[in-house]
Amino acid sequence: MANGVLREFGYPAGMPRTMALPLPKLPSGTRALRLSTNQQIYWDRIAVAWAESAPVITHDLALASAEVRSIGFPQRSALAQPPVYDYDRRQPLWDTRVQAGNYTSFGRVDELVAAHDDAFAIIGPGDELHVEFDARLPPLRSGSTRRFVLETRGFAKDMDLYTRDGDTVGPLPSTGRNAQIRDELNRRFNTRFASGAITGHRAGMRPKSNTTVHRVADTSTPR
Repeated sequence: MANGVLREFGYPAGMPRTMALPLPKLPSGTRALRLSTNQQIYWDRIAVAWAESAPVITHDLALASAEVRSIGFPQRSALAQPPVYDYDRRQPLWDTRVQAGNYTSFGRVDELVAAHDDAFAIIGPGDELHVEFDARLPPLRSGSTRRFVLETRGFAKDMDLYTRDGDTVGPLPSTGRNAQIRDELNRRFNTRFASGAITGHRAGMRPKSNTTVHRVADTSTPR
């Protein structure tokens, strides 16, 4: 007998990649998990990991600068999956389209990305958001290692046939924070209008996800 654990969740779309799925507390006696889906997905490896406590010291690095730039399109390796992009070999143009709307003007945008306030640095094809941080940190303790984690809050919007309002930048998502601050930052920084004609093919249509995790009860009887 199977009981649903997670009814729907995302999937590793588009290319080979790794994904993590936090599981809720499983019912007592769980010995197996089963994936069911209406999609064609190839799983190379599936593993269950348990969280372990470890002594961790965290430091929040202050933002030193943020700048929106036009950098072109890094050259992509046609054979690698997932694709590899060579940042040092860039082309000024590419076969792509631009969603119509206001993007962030080129230049410094520190105020726009300094806080979680629903005001976005909006970049399009050929743009980048370059950020630098003050990395002055105390020396590592003996036996310790250091990892840098970039934490971001944002969203990505494509022009797929199934994407709502996929041909325009707006409407932008909102969490209900101070609309006055958001609107003022957008008014100051997001003034670069751009749009583009169709110069390439549309991305392939993807079916909507309907992937389910079930709990399979252990019905064995000990001898």
